[in-house]
Amino acid sequence: MPALLPLHIAAIVLLAARLHALHSREHAPADLPKDAASFDLPIALGTLIGSGQVASELLAQYAIVGELALDGTTRPTKGALSMAIAAAENKTLRGLIVPAESAAEAAVVEGIEVVAVQSLAQAVAFLAGEIEIEPTPSRLDDLFRELANYEVDFSDVRGQEMAKRAMIVAAAGGHNLLMLWPKLTKPFSVLFAAILPSADMLNMV
Repeated sequence: MPALLPLHIAAIVLLAARLHALHSREHAPADLPKDAASFDLPIALGTLIGSGQVASELLAQYAIVGELALDGTTRPTKGALSMAIAAAENKTLRGLIVPAESAAEAAVVEGIEVVAVQSLAQAVAFLAGEIEIEPTPSRLDDLFRELANYEVDFSDVRGQEMAKRAMIVAAAGGHNLLMLWPKLTKPFSVLFAAILPSADMLNMV
């Protein structure tokens, strides 16, 4: 029997994981957590580089996450924002390589380059230095402006002085607030967000 190359081994591992995932969707109890395939892209790239099929001087500078379809294209990854936050805290990393559909979410984090790739081939070309990919720009300021506008204001509410007083104290002091008024909880929750002080990105998350 011929020896298996690292690329063959990785292909077998990925195929086994996919078959297990498909089986889990049909037969696993609903209370068991299901794992996403977020390591498809880094496993494939690591195998190609480790087996000598691809040479890269950029690999140590980037964290990589992403799911791969059977045709080699990338799929959106859950948790891109939290992964970008963790990558930004690692001062040895220059950036994060993610699927193109998850780039906007990850780019909310400042202080790290978010490189969007649409396929395994594009990721290989980028790491090998064959192509350049501009980092996805952060839209954090735009998001703050977009989400900080509210159509309602405390001046629109008549009465309910006790409720408004409690909300003002909680917002000013950064306290928790438990609302138990069935008919007022939804409108008052919007009012509460409107009077909260400006928060940075990590506090918003």
